[in-house]
Amino acid sequence: MLRRSPDTALRWLGALGRALALIGRGSRRLGPPLAWLWRSLQPRLDRWYLALAGVFLVMEVCQLAVIYTKSEFDFEDGIVALFFARKILVDLSIFSAGNFLLLKICRHWLPAALFSLVHLAFTAIDTGIYLWGNTLFVHHHVDFLTWYALRGFIGLPFLAMTAAVLGLAAAAAILLQRMRLLVRWGSILKWAALAVAGVLLNPNDYIYKFVNESERLDYYVFRFRNTQLEYSTQNTMINFVNEAFIKKEQRLARVVDSDQSLRPVIDRYRLPIGPRRYPPLDLKPFNKIVFFTTESLSLDLIGAFNSKLPLDPTPFFLSTPAIRDRTFSNFRTTAQPTLPGLSVLFTSHPNFELPRATGYRNSFVRMLRDRGYHTVFLRSASRYYADENIVLKNFGYDEIVAREDFYDRPEMRKYVYGWGLEDRLLYQELIAMLERSGDRKLFVTVLGTDTHPPHGQEHYRHLQYPPLPPEFRMRYGPEVARFLKAVYYFDYDLRNMVETIERRGLLRDDTLLIISADHSCPFNHIVQALPGYPRTSVERVPLIFLTPQSLPPTDFGQRSSQLDFAPTLFHLLGLPIPAGWWGESLFYPGRRDPVIGFDAGMFFYDLDGKRTVHDFSDPDRAEPRDLFELFNTLVSDEQ
Repeated sequence: MLRRSPDTALRWLGALGRALALIGRGSRRLGPPLAWLWRSLQPRLDRWYLALAGVFLVMEVCQLAVIYTKSEFDFEDGIVALFFARKILVDLSIFSAGNFLLLKICRHWLPAALFSLVHLAFTAIDTGIYLWGNTLFVHHHVDFLTWYALRGFIGLPFLAMTAAVLGLAAAAAILLQRMRLLVRWGSILKWAALAVAGVLLNPNDYIYKFVNESERLDYYVFRFRNTQLEYSTQNTMINFVNEAFIKKEQRLARVVDSDQSLRPVIDRYRLPIGPRRYPPLDLKPFNKIVFFTTESLSLDLIGAFNSKLPLDPTPFFLSTPAIRDRTFSNFRTTAQPTLPGLSVLFTSHPNFELPRATGYRNSFVRMLRDRGYHTVFLRSASRYYADENIVLKNFGYDEIVAREDFYDRPEMRKYVYGWGLEDRLLYQELIAMLERSGDRKLFVTVLGTDTHPPHGQEHYRHLQYPPLPPEFRMRYGPEVARFLKAVYYFDYDLRNMVETIERRGLLRDDTLLIISADHSCPFNHIVQALPGYPRTSVERVPLIFLTPQSLPPTDFGQRSSQLDFAPTLFHLLGLPIPAGWWGESLFYPGRRDPVIGFDAGMFFYDLDGKRTVHDFSDPDRAEPRDLFELFNTLVSDEQ
């Protein structure tokens, strides 16, 4: 019985191979050169190799299907088809060359089987990451490798993908056993040559010369789309080696204690880096500061700022006239996802990799702690997610209150599920914290997860909300309505929280409430269905300052970015502005800094409404060089 099972598997695989062989022999009709190439790239054109290629294509097709459905690609566009075909060719060439080389050198099937397992596993990992967050593996994803960070993703899809990888790897091992004596050096060299040619011949290097701008694809949209195509169709093994070993070692991070040597490039790009003094605002000191950095809250989800939305998901608070008139309406995301966005907010520097590389200098949280504030990060998810228990401490937080703390409290445990604690309970914890603080100086950052894309919180257990009007489901469809319901409920909780703080006498002259977001909602298949929603991932987020004190008049429509948050806060507090901060206070009449964003290796520079885009993804080829070196430099007088 034990001998029959492998034979049965081989017969099925052989049948699959024979079917694929018919397709391969049909390729001879395309001409003698193509037929010669097709035949010569196999050890022998037999059913075993074609079945192995079929094993590879199963996982490859799954990855391409995810990339296609998560993006706005259209196969009627020849450039899209070209990139997808190039990915299949490059991936198959690397997969084949790697397997055949190991079979030839080792003369045993096991090393090649392990290579197949690794290749299939990395393809599955990239597929899952892209499905979850519209990115491939990047080296900071290694920080996720803790049980607390991973357990939220372990479910039926994860188990199915794991089973598929192991099953395909087992099939590959059986096939490689049959092929171990068939390998020839000529086939290895030809597959390797195809892989090298496919990697080096990047369509993006040539198509700009032949494609004119059009209403459908203007210059920037065309570049963004093709950059996304190039990024999403990378080979998974090359991407892993590049992210895990090469890019990480090529960072140009450096710290200087003076801006003098950098003055030419600073002045050329009209950046406010360097010593500066703002006129005092004559405000009373703020001893209680609460910063709501809401998850993925785009300004274009708020009806008061997106007139194309037929139904407003924020009628309770954010769209009311009193709040609308106090909202900065052109405050833009500089970086995403959460930790990069927080890094920019805390350090006023667009390179979110610099804090870890330079000892977390220039973080305003550390500066507030040094001035006597008790600093707390209050979040609903796990403290171990992406090593936030370490990273947030390094940013300057004395205390991190997170999912684990709430789960340890029996009365709170039933509210902890999914990403973490429901936002309403998080706000109740904040109110209790404010009441306990007494005269102590306090800075609290609050980060909930109810609005986390793509669908937000889906199961509000034990809590009652006004029902989402049925028109939302009718107008947008069930999937989009699920996300808008989360935004609708968040707006309701936010109103109730602010009213409770006021009612309990906690909103005094020394209290400052700040409402914003860690970043805008990344562009995905949900928000693309919303009228008026922009087509990129670094877009507008709200910024609101609430206090009984009268804040100075300013232009709430001025163009700004997350780089301006830290200088604005310190201006309100009457504190000196560090020379290394890239932003400028929104209450400073003479501000002139550009709007800057950094996403997927692209540096966006927008001055006076004119945007330029620079590719900083390759440290060796990044241009303009002086701006790239400044991007990797931190001005800090901190010892």
